[in-house]
Order: sequence, then C-alpha cells, then structure tokens
Amino acid sequence: MIIAIKAGTYREVINIPATKPYITLLGGTARPEDTVITFDNWSRSPAPGGGTLGTSGSATATLNAHLGRPWPATSDARAQVTVRDTWLPAAISSSPWQNWTSPPVDWHTVRYAEYDNRGPGAGVNANRPQLTPAQAAQQTPFTYLLGQDNWTPEGWL
Repeated sequence: MIIAIKAGTYREVINIPATKPYITLLGGTARPEDTVITFDNWSRSPAPGGGTLGTSGSATATLNAHLGRPWPATSDARAQVTVRDTWLPAAISSSPWQNWTSPPVDWHTVRYAEYDNRGPGAGVNANRPQLTPAQAAQQTPFTYLLGQDNWTPEGWL
C-alpha cells in the first residue's frame, strides 16, 4: 500500500490494517526536504489550548513487523528515518530494517537510525544503528521542522 503525502502539517491517528504487510509513505515531490513525517509518542500529553495530544488507546500487533525498507530511488531522494523516544511492541523484529527486493536496494545505503526507544521490541545491535546524544539533539521534530528558515509550527512554542 502506498500513501502519497502532500505538503502540509498533519496530526492524525492512522490505523494500519493487518492485511497490509508493507506501507509506504511517499512524499508528494522529488525533493526529500518537502515531506517530513514524524511519529510522536505523545499519547495523553497536554495540548496547547487544552485537551490532549495523541491517542488514548494503544496499538496491538500480533505479527513480526519491520520499521522500514528503502524504496527504489526514482530521483536523488534517499530515505531518512529516525525512530526515537518510542515504545516498541514485541512485534518489532530484532532486524527491523529490511532490503527492498526488486530492484534490489540495500537498507545500509540509506540513513535509518534509532534513539532511546523502549519496550520489548526495542534493542541495540548491529542491525539497529543508534544516534549519539549529540545527533539526537539535532533530530527532534521541532529542530527538523525549524530548518534553516526558522519556520515554527503553530502552537509549538
């Protein structure tokens, strides 16, 4: 299943059915900086102006899941994924990054990283590149979206 993401800021709950083994979130342009996807574990965190962020429930999985695999390049874009500060269920494979099979793309040729994840699906091994604390400080949703033009999403300050 491919989900095309147009430019914009979205805060949505997404349910992924068990019948869809591979989900691809594809940016709407050829420029990788035009589409940024962040997953925040802010369940029940206070929202600006009242209410809460995130979902009040939790996801349950009964399968062996992966965090990602690289899409074959059709331009100069290359995947960059950081999974950080996240509770990972036991369903996450101990080798969470997978190769694309046809045409072959090795996951080591893109930038996948993890940082400070928790839960039975979290781990540190040769198949799970980790950010250093200094790298993690530069890869928060806020610092990434701030970019070089200092754009700030409404309600984040």
